Amino acid sequence: LPLALVAASFLPIAEAWSVPQEHEESPLGQAMEHMKAGMRKTKRGLESGDAAAAIEGMGEFQAQVLAAKLETPPMAAQVPAGERAAFVAAYRVTLLDALRASCDVEQALLEGRMDDAKTLFAEKLRPMEKAGHERFTEGE
Repeated sequence: LPLALVAASFLPIAEAWSVPQEHEESPLGQAMEHMKAGMRKTKRGLESGDAAAAIEGMGEFQAQVLAAKLETPPMAAQVPAGERAAFVAAYRVTLLDALRASCDVEQALLEGRMDDAKTLFAEKLRPMEKAGHERFTEGE
């Protein structure tokens, strides 16, 4: 029993630097899935001219960005220790940039500028999604 207690005391330390077995089940994985759903809802709203649906999608996306930026991407465990803090900071800055861009899309929608919202979504926010995945995830 004492050995089990000693081993259990190291578990949180080991988990902090390990890659979750199922990323989709982790808090970050869940946030990313919900961010993707918010982006899809926004895209559908923009394509159909439904500003309310697009705004709702942006709100869902933004809430999940706030959740995701508090997490550490699993890939950070593979970054050399001396570079890890900079990697995680860059990850958070990337999410803040996406949050800012999503606010620009939402503001355009709230101001009745559907064409501007479509342009901002397609030319600013969507490219950030791909670039972020390329930089901070494996196999995407």
